[in-house]
Amino acid sequence: MKGIKLTTTLTLCLIGFYTLFLAPVSYLSVRIFEDVTFEEISKARVTQLNANVGNVSGFISDIQDEALLFVSNEQLIQYLSRYPETPYDGIVQSRYIGSLVTQLLQFKRNIQSIEIYTSHYNQNLPLPPDSVIQPLEKLTSEPWAQKIVNADGIWLPVKELSEANTGYLSYVHPILNVRSEAIGYVKFNISVSKFKELIDPDVRAELQGSLLIVDSGGQVMASIYTEDGAMGKLDGISLQLDTADWLRNPDHFWSSGYERAAQQSESALWLYSRPGKIQWRLIQYIPTDVLRQKMPHLGRDIALIGLASLLLSIPLAYFVARGIIGPVRSIIQGMRKVQEGQFDVRMRNYSIDEFTQLSSSFNHMVLRLQDLIRSLDAEHRAKRRAEVQVLQDQIKPHFLYNTLDFIHWQAMDHGARDISKMVQRLGRMFQIGLSKGRPFITLRNELEHVNCYIEIQKARIEMDFAYREEVPLHLKNCFVPKIILQPFIENCFIHAYRKTVSSDKKLMIQVIVFEDSQRHALHIRIQDNGIGLEPSAHKQDRGIGIDNVKERIQLYCGYPYGLTVSNAAEGGVVVDITLPVIQNEDERNQCLEGKRDD
Repeated sequence: MKGIKLTTTLTLCLIGFYTLFLAPVSYLSVRIFEDVTFEEISKARVTQLNANVGNVSGFISDIQDEALLFVSNEQLIQYLSRYPETPYDGIVQSRYIGSLVTQLLQFKRNIQSIEIYTSHYNQNLPLPPDSVIQPLEKLTSEPWAQKIVNADGIWLPVKELSEANTGYLSYVHPILNVRSEAIGYVKFNISVSKFKELIDPDVRAELQGSLLIVDSGGQVMASIYTEDGAMGKLDGISLQLDTADWLRNPDHFWSSGYERAAQQSESALWLYSRPGKIQWRLIQYIPTDVLRQKMPHLGRDIALIGLASLLLSIPLAYFVARGIIGPVRSIIQGMRKVQEGQFDVRMRNYSIDEFTQLSSSFNHMVLRLQDLIRSLDAEHRAKRRAEVQVLQDQIKPHFLYNTLDFIHWQAMDHGARDISKMVQRLGRMFQIGLSKGRPFITLRNELEHVNCYIEIQKARIEMDFAYREEVPLHLKNCFVPKIILQPFIENCFIHAYRKTVSSDKKLMIQVIVFEDSQRHALHIRIQDNGIGLEPSAHKQDRGIGIDNVKERIQLYCGYPYGLTVSNAAEGGVVVDITLPVIQNEDERNQCLEGKRDD
């Protein structure tokens, strides 16, 4: 199955990382731009509110002054201080009060209507239907009646609101007699539209959300301006102001500013002016959604910029990925050439340190492979030379074996059984040495080869000597390199026999074989009881030769296998041969191929 190319994967990763980076950056850009925009709008609107709060405060003060002047009218106080004696007196009083109100309304166009509450009129003294005088019972039934009892005057919030701004704001002031007793109340009703006229035309053109008149306690007295669809939110706005910590914070009381707060799922901007001379202020409530409508293309523009940046990043990511993957591709191509046997490939250095290290490692690997191949080739040639040497030393065993077999039968025909036996043993030695050209034979055959040599020496040498073997039966089927014991047995006869021939000492030769299960090794020990090796003695090779045996063990078995020759503590020479335990033909073939891992 064909996999995805690294260039494609890296390009997609770079684009993915850029997208993950671009998304929060775009979002933060929108938020930061909104925050900066909201801050600038807030500062400008607060300045406008501070410029207009004086007009509102002055207008309210004028209404209070007019009310105070109205309730100070001596004739009015005199009429309301005593009950009318006759209906005619009541009519005279009613007409005077009505004319007084009419004159004031004509003079003060900002006042929509005036109501006077008194207890002088009842069922016995009825009032005309359109009279400005109202029975006191009507006032005492209002929820705010208790507030006016001990107050010089109170303002009542808008009684009725509509999208046409037909509601009115009311100011109630008591009418006191000479004993400072309340003999009635006057109520001035001011249309909300009059407050809107107090705001500068430039400000009115830019109004958004709701513009509120709020008293010192945070109560919404009137909404000067409310955008379409926002009328139903005024109750919620009042509740928000009732719980607004920023409005009741002493640090904010005498100052102007703005706050951004969230109520339930809606976020809004609160702009507040500094208090006027009657401690009232203007507060503008603008939902943030309304402000966002003024910049509808901001999100779209930033999204388009982000998309354009993303599209531009695709070719950039591709070229960056190619620049990173280029050295990797060069190294892969170099590896393919090495696989094809071209060991002259070299990688150049790159500007990126990691790739330079990788190319240096690659070059070092190729050089090492060349050295290993040369070494293996040299070992192979040495192994072939050793095998050829074995064949040469056997002096053409095919011809010799056939010739000896012929001599054996001729000796049998002439009754020379001793000669026949010796020739038969020599023929068997050549047969085992030939072993069909295989470099490994079983330990059983190797010991048989040694026994044949011992039998020949017994016939040759008129001397009594002993040969003994200690070999576990299960180890005789293990494979060993052929003709590795006979050269050392031959040395025993050459050196040890010559030294002991003139003495009464009997020559003893023993072969001991045991297994090291921990190291998975086969140990063969050849020991005689001669005088040992002299320091000045020179090694003499006979037959295949000791050096040949050592070289073949190293070639076939490798490290740590081999042999050592030393003097025994009790006298004589000890030869220790260490070989791997090879129990079957598969392990033998692995050893020949150099693949065995012990």
